[in-house]
Amino acid sequence: MAKRVSKLTLRYRRKLKPGEQVQENGIRYRARENGDGTWFIRYHDAANRPVQETVGRVGEGATLDRAKELLLDRQAAVQNEDFIYTPKRAKEKLPTVAAFFERDYMPWSKAHKRTWADDQSRFRLYLAETFGDHRLD
Repeated sequence: MAKRVSKLTLRYRRKLKPGEQVQENGIRYRARENGDGTWFIRYHDAANRPVQETVGRVGEGATLDRAKELLLDRQAAVQNEDFIYTPKRAKEKLPTVAAFFERDYMPWSKAHKRTWADDQSRFRLYLAETFGDHRLD
């Protein structure tokens, strides 16, 4: 049986044209125009949502070994700690439940429902204290 050669080796990566990419076992490499390249990892978080993270550029010191190490760390975190990936910039942009309720839901409710006052009181009495400060995720 012939030995299988990884497509992520330096020898294979040098043959890639700018913009071309190769993926294998959750690790992806994309060639860039300046002869550099970027490493990415792909996995599913605890909510079974696909996640792609940038490991870094080769010119900045990112390596295949670093990509493998990071992928194994993320997969272990998903299995052991119910890890759900949310980028910092996306998490900061997500509104809280209370903000969403006031800014988006209540205007819609007032325009489309006769019982909007019931929605408002139910939120205030039963949900606001527990979930109001949580970010939508």
